[in-house]
Amino acid sequence: MGDQLTDDQISEFKEVFSLFDKEGDGHGMEPITRRHVWDFIENAKKSRAIILTTHSMEEADILSDRI
Repeated sequence: MGDQLTDDQISEFKEVFSLFDKEGDGHGMEPITRRHVWDFIENAKKSRAIILTTHSMEEADILSDRI
């Protein structure tokens, strides 16, 4: 089986995604919060595949290796 997230990574994941708004969809996120989420995704994708859906072309361009 592939690499598992460590407990520290899971804690970081929970902390980063707790910054989303109440609906959990990220609309209206502050730019600095969005950047923290993007940084987390960039770091997490180094050793695994991540499937990401977004309506933002900017976000897709920044975070994807392939579209």
